[in-house]
Formats: sequence, structure tokens, C-alpha cells
Amino acid sequence: MFNKIYKLIIFLIIFGYSIYEFSLENIGNGIALIFSSLIFLLLYFKNEILIMAFLKMRKQDFEGTENWLNKIRNPKSSLTKKQFGYLNYLYGIIYSQKNLTQAMFNKIYKLIIFLIIFGYSIYEFSLENIGNGIALIFSSLIFLLLYFKNEILIMAFLKMRKQDFEGTENWLNKIRNPKSSLTKKQFGYLNYLYGIIYSQKNLTQAEKYFKKAIQLGLNMNQDLAMAKLSLAGILMQKRRKREATSLLNEAKKLDKHGMMTQQIKLMQTQMKRI
Repeated sequence: MFNKIYKLIIFLIIFGYSIYEFSLENIGNGIALIFSSLIFLLLYFKNEILIMAFLKMRKQDFEGTENWLNKIRNPKSSLTKKQFGYLNYLYGIIYSQKNLTQAMFNKIYKLIIFLIIFGYSIYEFSLENIGNGIALIFSSLIFLLLYFKNEILIMAFLKMRKQDFEGTENWLNKIRNPKSSLTKKQFGYLNYLYGIIYSQKNLTQAEKYFKKAIQLGLNMNQDLAMAKLSLAGILMQKRRKREATSLLNEAKKLDKHGMMTQQIKLMQTQMKRI
């Protein structure tokens, strides 16, 4: 792979020689040389290895993408600033699949990055660079969103919607240090999802997770109602009627839209048999 400057020099040499060919009225040679020079100009702005890496990424071939990227031995001399940005962008996607904790920021870092980018957008507006300012504001909002809506929890919820408990657990297990990575309520949702997963295989463990989720709190009353309803179901199976009844009543109060009415009535009927 050529150094980026060499590509530009080769472009200029070939382009200059094409002008010379035109001056000699060798039109065919001139046109051929112009097209040849444009290839080097294209490869200056669109690095050939990055093109191959993006083609592999489109096929979700992460190993193949990484193999191509590893061919770039000296990025600073081979790539332009934005190409270097794309190199890091592709590595970020690859490592997010291999170990998302490498790509996931501490929650405080997300807030700091938001403030830095937002502050710089104000500076761009002061210079009347309106386009840059708007682009930076939207970029900063991504980090603010990821502060309140953790990226791993989003992926875990998408898996849970498909009833893929194993996939959900795999995503949740990527959060190595919940206290530094999650806000209090995100930590609550982490326990809530673990509670749903373990209710399929270990009721004692599920009980602990649901209790922790309720203690930490959840953003939506409907989710909190579901957590209490699920915990009530576990306690009912353990014949702890008083605690289960109390949780059912709390879930009923939280279920303001009546989405769980049938489930609550069914559990209350089953409770009478205990």
C-alpha cells in the first residue's frame, strides 16, 4: 500500500504527462493517462484497504474486516484524517462484537464527552459555522442518549422481545462493572432482565434479582408492576401467601392501564387454593 502523499505525487505526474500527450495531439494516450491519474486521486480520498474492509463488513464478516484493517501498518502516513477516523470506527464495530466492554464507555465519560462536543458546537456557532454546529449538536446528543439509555441494555431488550433468553443473557454478561457503567435505574433494569431470565431456571436467584430491581427502581410503572407481579408469582410457588398478596396489590395499583388485569385475577384465584 502506497503512502498517501505518494498517491498524490503519482496523480500529479501522470496528469501532467497526460497534458503533454494532449499537446502532442496524442488524444487517446492523453485520455488513458487522465483516467489512470484519477485512479490514484480516488485512492488518495478512498483508501483501497478501507474499501475492501467495508465490503467485508457489509457481509458481517468481522474477522475478514479485521484482517484487511491489520494490513494498514502505518495509519498516520497511509491515511487522511477522516480515513483514520473510519479505521477506528470499523475497529470499534469489530470489538463491539468480540467484547462490548471495550467499546462501552463509563457512564461519566459519556456525560463528559457530551459536554465537550456540545461546548464545541457553541464555539462553531459563534464562528458562524452553522452546519458544523448543528452536526456537533446531533453528535453530542448521541452520548447524552447513551447516558440515559445504555447501549447494552437496548440490545438486551431487543433480544428479550424475541424471547431469546440466551441471547439476552449473553448481552447482559458483557456489562462487567455495572456500578461504573450504569445509572441507578439502568442497574434496576439489569436486575429486572436477569430476574426474567432466571425465572425460567432458578426461582431463588430470580427472586433476588426482582427484589433488587424493585429496590433500585424502574423508569416505567408498567415495568415495576411486572417486576412485582413476577416476584409475587415466585413467592406464591414458595407458598409465601402474605408477601405474594401484598405484591399483587402493589402491582394492581401500578397497572393504571389495566394491561395486567387478567394475570392479576388469575394469580388471585390461584392464591385462594394455597
